[in-house]
Amino acid sequence: MLDNFTIFARGGIILFSWSAVSLKGSPIDALIQAVLLEERSGQASFHHSSGSSKYTLKWTFNNDLGLVFVAVYQSILQLLYVDELLKQVRDIFSEKHRPARFSYPEFEDEFQRLLVSAEKKAIESKKHRSTPTATQALQKGMNGSSQQNGSKKANQSKGGLSGKGGSAGGTAGVTSDSSSDSEKTSGDDKD
Repeated sequence: MLDNFTIFARGGIILFSWSAVSLKGSPIDALIQAVLLEERSGQASFHHSSGSSKYTLKWTFNNDLGLVFVAVYQSILQLLYVDELLKQVRDIFSEKHRPARFSYPEFEDEFQRLLVSAEKKAIESKKHRSTPTATQALQKGMNGSSQQNGSKKANQSKGGLSGKGGSAGGTAGVTSDSSSDSEKTSGDDKD
């Protein structure tokens, strides 16, 4: 869950800010002081701790307009949609931005729509990646049973070695080779 999204001019004026929760400490101020003012803005993200709260901040710029777009979320989360959300908000807000204007309360609805859309896409993408197809499940099941059968044959041949003494060495080699063949076959099924 995104905690905060802020848009500000490089001069320091906050043009838009949205918060799902109150931030502890001042992670955006820390980003400005530690990264933006130090001209280390080439970093992909910034981590800030304030007491027990740990935040990750990601940002993007519109250099032509002198705007900075910052997303803040709990570091424990992996929000895969943040980069795309930053780009979308930057593109849409940049069209609405006017240099003499310092507040954009009507952008709240547009931002909410973009946020909900990005979250839905991330959920759908996660479901799609985590749900195996029927073919993948069948192949996994087949490979698992082939490997188990190969292990049983290898265990049986080991049992034969211990009971037959030295003369079983040739037989064990044959059994071991056939065991390897079944493993090779199961490896072929993966392709």
